[in-house]
Amino acid sequence: MHVSGLDFVGPEDGWLSAEYMEELSYIDEYLAPLIRLAKQQKNYLIIITSDHGGHDKIHGSQHPDDFKLPFITHSDKMKFENIQNTRYSVTELKDILDRVLNQ
Repeated sequence: MHVSGLDFVGPEDGWLSAEYMEELSYIDEYLAPLIRLAKQQKNYLIIITSDHGGHDKIHGSQHPDDFKLPFITHSDKMKFENIQNTRYSVTELKDILDRVLNQ
């Protein structure tokens, strides 16, 4: 699922601006019922990430903040301690998940 609110607010008002954080709060509220439903199932895995980061009102540059991506996970069966604080890019996400699934 792609939730695009931050893709509009970041470039318009700035990454991590008050408006950005307000939109993030709204998205969090909006997704809460879906997350609750997933958590009622057995063998669930929830992953929340992004296709890019940003800084100021810019993304897609060579600035290090443009490469910082959230990676939020929750599961009733899997542990993610071995990948905490792992630096990754979107193209490496599959390999990271394969490591977790095959541990």
